[in-house]
Amino acid sequence: MKVPFLRDLLLSDSIYIGSKHSPLITCRLSPPGLGKPGDPAKGGLPMTEYALRQEAFKQAEIAAAA
Repeated sequence: MKVPFLRDLLLSDSIYIGSKHSPLITCRLSPPGLGKPGDPAKGGLPMTEYALRQEAFKQAEIAAAA
């Protein structure tokens, strides 16, 4: 929890740490470059920038599926 990057992944349920009888780390990462909305002073993005990134990601997914 001392490493901000890993802390954010753990708190957002993007990864979890399991017992030694199962895979230690399972990743369910969010789309790359999307970021998270919130206060820029705390590492977040303004809502307008976040919405632009969401739309760009959506269009990229549509293009990739075509």
